[in-house]
Amino acid sequence: MSISRAFVYGDLLFETMRLQGGRLCLADLHFERLTAGMNQLGYPLPDDWRLERFEALVYDKLKSGLVDARVRLVAYRDGNGFYVPSNEEIKFDVSFFERVTPATVLNTCCIYRTMQKSFSPIAAYKTGNALLYVEAARYAAQHGYDDALILNTEGRIIEATSSNIFWINNNNLFTTPLSEGPINGVMRRYLINRLKQVGVIIQERVISEVELKRADAVFITNSLHPIRIVKQVEDTVYPQHDYLEAMQYELNISLNL
Repeated sequence: MSISRAFVYGDLLFETMRLQGGRLCLADLHFERLTAGMNQLGYPLPDDWRLERFEALVYDKLKSGLVDARVRLVAYRDGNGFYVPSNEEIKFDVSFFERVTPATVLNTCCIYRTMQKSFSPIAAYKTGNALLYVEAARYAAQHGYDDALILNTEGRIIEATSSNIFWINNNNLFTTPLSEGPINGVMRRYLINRLKQVGVIIQERVISEVELKRADAVFITNSLHPIRIVKQVEDTVYPQHDYLEAMQYELNISLNL
């Protein structure tokens, strides 16, 4: 994508997806989230906009032999102008990156307190306004942490820099509600629905720093890395939890990973 008003003003949405064995994982959920975001921002949907068209944006640009990759699909308003675009035409850009397999455990996380995320109608979507996540990730890297947890303007923990957060207390599973301002993560949605099918309910609950540090276990999820166990948040160390390792295994099986 060229440097344009969309780049300057962040007038874009993006999806980060996992290409596995030549196929997009959870393409239907990525399509639904992108479509909801486009509707929220008033992007005119193409006349033939459906899941097959969404997938074709990626598959039509696949190079021969590329079967495993990190995929970024960007939808942006292409008009010139300043805050008000000269037209509402929507264009798409697709990029492929090497998919690095990270450790399934994060040794250390910090809590990023310099900036907070406010709730808004676009808080659930991945937009071009990502400075909070950039600064939080930089802070974590500069201070020797694997990741950072994000606070909302009420001072409550809502997510990590690129993942949704879950925790276990007394064998009950919890995650932050979307009303707190986290990204509406694709893996978050998949995990909630998948566990519900086998009778396990993930409860939505707000959580403070103090409450999180009292949890029995903490883990984060995103579309590239289904479950990563958090071993430590600042000075709080969480004990090994056998249920998390079993859930990691079962989730990978269900996703054919």
